[in-house]
This record gives sequence, structure tokens and C-alpha cells, in this order.
Amino acid sequence: MLLRALFVAAAASSAAPMFGQSPDTPQVASQSAYDPIASRTATTGVPEIHVDNVCRILPEQTTGVGKKAKPRPRKDPVICHLEGVLSSQHVEKTIVAGVTHSSIVSVDEQEYVVQNVTTEPVVFVVEYGVPEGWRIDSDPPPGEMVGPLAVFRVNAQPAQIVRLHVGMRHAHATK
Repeated sequence: MLLRALFVAAAASSAAPMFGQSPDTPQVASQSAYDPIASRTATTGVPEIHVDNVCRILPEQTTGVGKKAKPRPRKDPVICHLEGVLSSQHVEKTIVAGVTHSSIVSVDEQEYVVQNVTTEPVVFVVEYGVPEGWRIDSDPPPGEMVGPLAVFRVNAQPAQIVRLHVGMRHAHATK
């Protein structure tokens, strides 16, 4: 099956988390090394588009032979862009065994806006790097954590625009 990107107009918006890909996932041929669709296919047979923290489309991982240049992540704001990138801090107080503890909590959040530009359903796989000491604070939560990566999966029908809010937090104890 050959997956070709067809650019079509945007439609309705919804998101549904999903997870489940085995390491021996079958591969689908892509149109070219820089095809905007990273043509991975989940065990369900639905093509996947992988994006990183800053909405770059991640290329398909290949084990090719030769000295060809490794494909790099690329930006395509039609397929993925960020809105509402925010950082904030606030003080949180908790009482433990009758003693009040204060923490300064840092919160980073952003909203992914992804669009399926193909004529078939796809799954967007958002791979969000979580720094040490931080934790994901999102609804829905990630489908899984793979080392420092929070992995979110979102289904998108042809021409559908989907929004995914991702947040993380880190608490610093005060004296």
C-alpha cells in the first residue's frame, strides 16, 4: 500500500487518545524521504504521523545501507502547529502531619493543532520530551511513557483538525 499525501481543506475537530504499537510494526512505503507523512503503520493498519515537542514531523526510521543523508525532522504548519504556548509559576501549600509546606510550581503547557491532509484516517503520535524532575499534567494523560518521552496518540479522519493540550509541572520546595 502506497500512502500519498493529498492536501485537502480542514474540517471538524475532535481528539481520542489511543495507544498500541509493537516494535515489529510493518512499514509502508512513502512517497519520498521528505514526504510530510511519516508513513509508519500501527498494528491496526492505520498510518501514523509522528511529531515532536515543537511540532516537527519526524521522518520514518530507516535502516538503509549507504551514505545517504539522514532525513531530518521538518516543519509543516498545515499538518502541525502550536497554539497557546504558556509558562507560569504559582505557590502551592500543603499540610503534612500538621506542618505547612510551600512549593513554587512551574507549569509549561501548549496545544498541538494537527490536521490530517490525507484521504485516509491517520493516528498522530506526539512524542513529548519530559525533562528530569518534571511530570506530565495533561488531560488526557499520555498513552505511555517511553523513558523521558510522553507518547500521546490522537486519531484523525481525512481533512480533520484535532487539538491536543499537553502540560507538565515541576515543584520546587521553599524553605
